[in-house]
Amino acid sequence: MKKIKKIMLVIALLLVFPLAFVFSACDANVNADNVQVRVGDEYVEWSADGKEWKGIISIDDLKNQLGDTFKGDQGAQGQQGEQGEQGQQGEQGEPGTDGREVEFQVAGGYIQWRYKTPGDNGAWENLIALAALKGNPGDPGDPGADGHEITVQINNGVLQWRYVAQQGENDFEWHDIIAVSALQGAEGPQGPEGPQGPQGPEGPEGPQGPQGNPGVDGKEVEFQVADGQIQWRYKTPNNDGIWNNLIAVEDLKGDQGDPGQNATAAEYTITLDYDDAEDLFKTSPESINVLSTQWLTNLPEIKDANQDVFVGWFIEGTDHKIEKYAFIGGNVTLEARFTELYYVNRALASMQTTPIYMQQVVDYLATQNIDIVALDTLMTMDPANEKPLLWDSVNNIVGYVDVETDDIVYISTAQPANPVNIYDTYYILQPNEQNSAINTGVLDLTSVPCSVYLVQNNALNGVKVTTNSGVDVGNNTTIAEVEYVNNGAAKEVTIKTNGGILTINAPNDTVHHYGDANTVNIIAVGNSSYRESGKVTFIKVAAGRVLVANDDNTQVGGIHVVANDVIVAVEPTVELPTVTFDTAVTSFYVQTTDAEGEKNAQSTVTISAGVVTTEATGGSEAVAAAIATQIETAQEATEEQALADAYDVVEPTFDEGIVARIGLTTYQSLAQAVAAAQDGDTIVVVNDDRVSLTGGQEITIDKNLTITGATNGNGSPKYTIYGTNNSNGYNDLYIRKDSAAINVTIENVKLSEFGNNAATNSNHSVVCISSGTHADTVVNLINVVIEKYNKIAVAAGKGHLNMNGCYVDGQKSNANGDILMKGIEVWGSADIQDTTFVNINSSYEAWSAAAIELYNTGATTVSGCTITSDTYGIYSYKTATAVTTVSNTTITSAKGDLYVGSNATNGIIVNSGTFNGKIVKMGTTNTFEINGGNFNNFEVALGEDAVAPVITGGTFSADPTEYVDTTSYDVAENLNGTYTVSAKE
Repeated sequence: MKKIKKIMLVIALLLVFPLAFVFSACDANVNADNVQVRVGDEYVEWSADGKEWKGIISIDDLKNQLGDTFKGDQGAQGQQGEQGEQGQQGEQGEPGTDGREVEFQVAGGYIQWRYKTPGDNGAWENLIALAALKGNPGDPGDPGADGHEITVQINNGVLQWRYVAQQGENDFEWHDIIAVSALQGAEGPQGPEGPQGPQGPEGPEGPQGPQGNPGVDGKEVEFQVADGQIQWRYKTPNNDGIWNNLIAVEDLKGDQGDPGQNATAAEYTITLDYDDAEDLFKTSPESINVLSTQWLTNLPEIKDANQDVFVGWFIEGTDHKIEKYAFIGGNVTLEARFTELYYVNRALASMQTTPIYMQQVVDYLATQNIDIVALDTLMTMDPANEKPLLWDSVNNIVGYVDVETDDIVYISTAQPANPVNIYDTYYILQPNEQNSAINTGVLDLTSVPCSVYLVQNNALNGVKVTTNSGVDVGNNTTIAEVEYVNNGAAKEVTIKTNGGILTINAPNDTVHHYGDANTVNIIAVGNSSYRESGKVTFIKVAAGRVLVANDDNTQVGGIHVVANDVIVAVEPTVELPTVTFDTAVTSFYVQTTDAEGEKNAQSTVTISAGVVTTEATGGSEAVAAAIATQIETAQEATEEQALADAYDVVEPTFDEGIVARIGLTTYQSLAQAVAAAQDGDTIVVVNDDRVSLTGGQEITIDKNLTITGATNGNGSPKYTIYGTNNSNGYNDLYIRKDSAAINVTIENVKLSEFGNNAATNSNHSVVCISSGTHADTVVNLINVVIEKYNKIAVAAGKGHLNMNGCYVDGQKSNANGDILMKGIEVWGSADIQDTTFVNINSSYEAWSAAAIELYNTGATTVSGCTITSDTYGIYSYKTATAVTTVSNTTITSAKGDLYVGSNATNGIIVNSGTFNGKIVKMGTTNTFEINGGNFNNFEVALGEDAVAPVITGGTFSADPTEYVDTTSYDVAENLNGTYTVSAKE
């Protein structure tokens, strides 16, 4: 401000003094009080009358005299002029330095910023106050209506609310707020046990609570006797679980009894009998050497003179065959007779149950070391021969048919009491691979005068079998279709299939089906019914009566009615499959039957203008009403949808060339199915697959996806995805999506031979969650077996891994090369439950190999697992930032069951389990806390300057006192020499 005043003073002096001089020297008549001064375009001017202006000094000269010292304030910006023409583009400048990454926060009432630094320690700068972002308060709104009173409840584990109904109102709907489980915090450590209080009075019995959810299936166990102990272990796919002692055999013995009395040689009589077949024996039985009166041995080997078939000695009236010796307790008769190997009917009669399929007969004969195809005198591959071998399924007798008379000649001398017709027998047929009909894709059996059993033959791959008699496809699983056609006299036939399509076109016949089928297409069948006792995805019926039997193996996914007056019937205890129908259908019937197959209740289903109505026409109206509720409307039902729904109930059998399906679409490889899948699809593995992953290829999963397979009877995965044995340096199932979180589930499959022959310590894993994927990605591995791999079974580079019920086997076949067999690496977070790790090992000195390795992890839990390792069990390595909790887990390792490395900023908390190796702690600030568990070979290995682990509970084979705070916890020595740590009372 002082500078401005000074400038104005100088200007005034410059103006006044020259003017005074001018006035006095040039014009004595000018009155100085009337003089006016202005700044013109070029001069500073003066005038005495305001009309004539005279220059005093040019503005340029004044600028030169005053200089920059007297520069005035900048004036207001003038209006923008018109844009000139665009000049020529200049040369491109050098690239600028990359901008530094910045980060923001809200603190102290400001939005703040700072440059991102490696140590996150840059100074925060205020950007703008939060108060400056607030607008002025708005005008008050109109008063709201009075609130409606609400009430809350907990229902099925969910907190719910609804409005309280007032007078004249109905009850309002309940609305979910939050699951009660979501309100529970993490389980804290168990506090010390308090003193027992006095027993209170017995209260009244409360009402029975709701039934809880089914518990998790128990793990299958097995037993053995070894080393004087009864031992047990969990059943594993490779039978390599750890045996645990249960009880000493010695402890089960009772007191010794009184000595027995010696028998005398005259007590028993032994009689030999040749079964009236002495002329067939080429050797005479030798006398029996009686070693004692209680044991028999040294019986001769007697053979049939004609067939050279072994004949055994049997105790009369039993099937007890004497092999080496036999105990006797009274007079006995020994008879030499033909074994089951010769009398086929005797073999069948000795079976526990009546066989359903010819396959059972063939399988049984195979257990007796006899090849039924080799019985040349009884069987031929030529249907024109007079003695094709037949099976009488009703009487369990094998015979042959005389093709000229159509009579059955039984091999047994005893004829059946109720002979059957030829169509109740099976002719055993081995199709000729050179058969021209097969080469055209059709096997025509319509000229065979009886039912047919097909011996397994690769020539039947994709073949359609046509027949007018019964047929059993045996072990053939690649037959595309069986078509049964009969327009003649009524028959009752049995058909067994192993997948594919079954077509029935026999308006007078009764057909009984066993086995598997994808689709059964009933064009026509007799009124006596089509009886289903198999496993069928979908039945399409245009005529007759379909009866779903209550046999053990019966499963029907859906029934589709395509014509009027069809009857859909179910036997007692069978749940009615989903029933759909064509829009042209106006009426059909659904009925239940009693144990004798008699109608129990029937519901007439009528469709008019798309509306379905039912009417009970017999039996229980309640049963009919229950049936009616399962009928879908015509608008909802389509054949394709019914088939897709049925796949969820019954998985059909697929040809070997099909590996997976998505809905109704099949694929020849898993990689092909993954590539074709849409977000949220489920891929069902239906056969084994051998993928080709060479040159860094991988199967990339970048969408929400489920890959699932079937299981065997013991719960193990039924199908295997085989990899490439020389896989090296890349990942096989690669899960990555950077832009959004995805959820991927892989269940009930085995992954095998991914790098089994490679030896490397470079990056490679069978299942890899990429470190570049979204942090909220979740991957679920359920009942997955990983074996014969290279380096890492599962690398969880980011996101969250759920691993439940899996089995990881690090055993490799390339014993001559280096090995590095880790279980899983966790860089994100994980929950690992009920999973087994075996054969974890490494021959690289500088590389660790643990069943579970923890890196820059979030919270990880390990529970219910079993680990067997030649190196480490659980290894908290490098910069693990969250504690890993271990519960109910068994570890047996060579180098360390539990290992907390020196670089780990956090570590491991053990709550329970069994630990058979030492524990290792290397760091000075990390956590290693033992709250419980059994430590059978307790040893602590500490690194230099390492802080010791903290023990608050558990049982130990050696004294753990030096790691226990004895002011708060007791260390008690047990009678067996172990030590137990517990909180002080």
